[in-house]
Amino acid sequence: MERNRARRLLREACRVVLGEGAGLWDLVLVARPEVLSIPFAERVRILSSLLREAGACSQQTPLRQVE
Repeated sequence: MERNRARRLLREACRVVLGEGAGLWDLVLVARPEVLSIPFAERVRILSSLLREAGACSQQTPLRQVE
């Protein structure tokens, strides 16, 4: 149950970072239970940083603000 919730939270963070129409990349994310304890905005910031580091999105890619 925790794993499924972690997967849903990561999926939603990806939607925020990459947008609904971003289909150029196939991403493999490992949903670990620790994801559940991280606030959503922090999760989005970390994911965005990792995707930029991996070259999946550029520094100029506009990201939606998360409260």
